[in-house]
Amino acid sequence: MKAAFFLTALIFWAPEAHAGDPPPPDPLDGRLDDRLPTALTRLTTSNGHGAAVYDLTTRRLTDFWPAIYRTESAGRDVPELLYDAYLGVRLGGVITWLTDVPILTAGYEAGTNIIHVRQSVEGRTVDAWYYSPWAAGGPAFAYAVQIDGGPGATIVSLHNLQIGRPTVDGDVGAEEVRPLGNGAVREAGDRFTVVHRPLVAPIGLAVPPNNPFRLGPGSNFPPPGDVELTVSDDAVIGFEFAERSGDLTIGAAVIGVGVEGDSLTLDDERRQWSVWQASLRGVRPPADGFERQQAAFIRMAQVRTAGGGQGQILASLPPGIWNIAWVRDMAYATAALARIGALEEAWAALRFQLEANAGQYVDYVGRPYLISVTRYFGDGTEETDFNANGPNIEWDDFGLFLWSMGHYLDAGGDINRLAPYWPRIEALVLEVIESLVDELDLLVADSSIWERHWMGGDLDDGQRQRFAYSNIVNAAGLCHAAAASERLGVDGERWRNLARRLRRGLLTQMVTDDGVLGSSLEQVERGSGFHDLAVVEAFTLGLIAPDDAVSASTWDALTRALRVGPGRGFKRNDDGEFRGGGPGQAGFYDEQEWVFLDLRTEVWRRAAGLVGPDLFAGLRAFAADAAGVLPELLTPEGARYEGAMPMVGFGAGAYLLSRDAVPERFCLGGEASPDAGLPATDAAVGLDAAVPLDASGRSDASGQSDASGRSDASGGAFDAGLDGSTPGDAHTSSDALGPPQDALRSPTEVGPGGPMLESGDRSGGSGDGASSVHCGCSSGGSGPLSISILLLLLGLRPSLSRRQRS
Repeated sequence: MKAAFFLTALIFWAPEAHAGDPPPPDPLDGRLDDRLPTALTRLTTSNGHGAAVYDLTTRRLTDFWPAIYRTESAGRDVPELLYDAYLGVRLGGVITWLTDVPILTAGYEAGTNIIHVRQSVEGRTVDAWYYSPWAAGGPAFAYAVQIDGGPGATIVSLHNLQIGRPTVDGDVGAEEVRPLGNGAVREAGDRFTVVHRPLVAPIGLAVPPNNPFRLGPGSNFPPPGDVELTVSDDAVIGFEFAERSGDLTIGAAVIGVGVEGDSLTLDDERRQWSVWQASLRGVRPPADGFERQQAAFIRMAQVRTAGGGQGQILASLPPGIWNIAWVRDMAYATAALARIGALEEAWAALRFQLEANAGQYVDYVGRPYLISVTRYFGDGTEETDFNANGPNIEWDDFGLFLWSMGHYLDAGGDINRLAPYWPRIEALVLEVIESLVDELDLLVADSSIWERHWMGGDLDDGQRQRFAYSNIVNAAGLCHAAAASERLGVDGERWRNLARRLRRGLLTQMVTDDGVLGSSLEQVERGSGFHDLAVVEAFTLGLIAPDDAVSASTWDALTRALRVGPGRGFKRNDDGEFRGGGPGQAGFYDEQEWVFLDLRTEVWRRAAGLVGPDLFAGLRAFAADAAGVLPELLTPEGARYEGAMPMVGFGAGAYLLSRDAVPERFCLGGEASPDAGLPATDAAVGLDAAVPLDASGRSDASGQSDASGRSDASGGAFDAGLDGSTPGDAHTSSDALGPPQDALRSPTEVGPGGPMLESGDRSGGSGDGASSVHCGCSSGGSGPLSISILLLLLGLRPSLSRRQRS
């Protein structure tokens, strides 16, 4: 993969001031430090149309994608168009390319898509900014650069896009370069057309046959007016700038589509991000630069390009391999957007799913349906993945969509926007869920969160099961749907009762004799391999009170079975299905620590007062030294970043959704107590309807799967000994291209000891106060279930996946 930038040029010493403008974002840069055990080596900028990547090890842009999603439609992957692009400084007639100069600091300007890199050439400070202009009409990347120290310097650039269709022998095909005036040129190939536009007047413009890289001492770039139409294989283009601003020499340009208009400069980019961040006034808006950066990652990962894919939110930004719109990841990102007050973006994600082209797998679902059973292509068509055991078919997606919809409404979203869609939501989401509930009050077996492929059913084959996670999130989603239905004037009790049935099935079928909530009915019946951190949502979404005996028993069991090590977080489960393998293989995923699970677990741990390290503060402190990036995984040894990064729903979204959060309320039907108004026996055990129980405490019904089984596993956390903190070590400079700003630190130079960062003050990541986003259903009280009473009444004695995404 390669990086790309959007050309924007800065001409001012400082951003142009406008009355009422919010202050510019503070930056987040970091000095190299060999203490940080992270594999983060690339930073991504995106404007929702395209994405570019800056490589910290090669000190250049290495990737540019004309869309932010991985695949547009079946068999049509998005091409990567950039070989590389980089900057240089000419002093005394000699060009020093910044690819050969160590990085001093690098990171994001907090709460933006702007990457700031600082280097030094012959004692003169060089600051460069790379970003994707939000005002561009399409995919684009830009740079702005300045060097201090008075006259005698010029700034040079090199852009090598590969937009000609590759020939049969792998060479880049012909590209036409046409001058447009004012130093701009259009580069056209069989695959794409872009404009290279300087935003500061250049003194030189190199186009074929003049390769900027081959211009030696004393060889100047030709004047822009001397450029003529040319056709070349693998054209390389570059600018030379000598613009003065006080003691600084500056240059800037933008490259891409839709870059002919205004508002493309670095000042403009900072201003629009500041305005957007200032507009976030939700239940819990971002409180500081680190939190604003998480919001920025989600915004960067939402597709803005018009068409069927507009509004979808990707699971990660490129170059992470999961720049795909999974329903599950999108739900956490959407709920987080609603919580911080980004209601327009949250609605765009919901509307995308309501209008997308799903329903491709009716043979597996059993009836037409509205929400994808796995994920979407970039054009909005439903997609799943297959292997020898069939596809992934996930019931949790239906409930997660409803749950994120509820967060949008609870945060002040417009119910009238949903009204035209409600008949389809009822028929193609709610009634579909209802049709999937079996006689055990559980959803029939599915692939669920760890993507267990469909065929088989024998646990030794590691296939679909009746997973707790799917039942949990569907129950929570049904509560939200009941409330939304009633706001639209339609009786919602049908869906509230269905939510209670799923909760009842969970509590009667998936709690072991030791009071531990298990991964699936099949694993619990088997009696082993049932520890799964995905059940955390039973406690965060209010199905089981944090102070319940099941909560304490489950916490103790999961801590023993899944904690990676002292002071660390969790792998995902212990079913033992996958072992071994390197990155990208299922066994590798099972053995790692999962950041998403750590973040969600902290909501549960804090609410219940359970004993354990503060994973939330630790992860925040860790990510603050990695440009604010939260990864998919951390390795068990050394807590190095692994998997896709930055993760969006499972990273930034989970962070914003979980910080300062308390468990949500479940729609049990009474204000005084979750069990108010229920038959006496059922209320005593925390259930809301009678269920015939056998001696094992499970309902007397057939349909159990073979008791042998496995599921995928993997966890997530941070290195022991990290203290909780926020980035606070400010790096300031007198920038012509922008004001002095603090910075999010990131690894910049990788040496024998690994990436290096500057140390800084760090404070706890939890913030002040607490807030909760509630289902609009009837509120519950404090403790829904007492396992001790349950066991007493029943006469029992105590005894005893996410797979690699593909």
